[in-house]
Amino acid sequence: MRVLVLDKAGREIAHVYSQSYPPKARLGKEAEEKYGLIDTLFLETFAQEEKSYGTMNFILVVFETTKVMLMRSRKEGVYLAARIPRAANAEYLFAKVKPILD
Repeated sequence: MRVLVLDKAGREIAHVYSQSYPPKARLGKEAEEKYGLIDTLFLETFAQEEKSYGTMNFILVVFETTKVMLMRSRKEGVYLAARIPRAANAEYLFAKVKPILD
């Protein structure tokens, strides 16, 4: 698993990789920053939909081999992006992470 803490502009504030995260899958700093901007764009775009659908817990972007969970902290302008295995249960993971975000 790869977890990034992003500011509102998509800049990385902190990151952590799990022991099982393969080193070959790690991205360079420039690529990480670009992905952070994309993650933040998703969050900001969907945040506008909360007016219609209610509070958003997370956004799940599913790719062929992996998933990316995007979550907003209750602290203004701080986001969490987690790259998780495709088989991972996003709702279960969110329940574990939610106390940290609040």
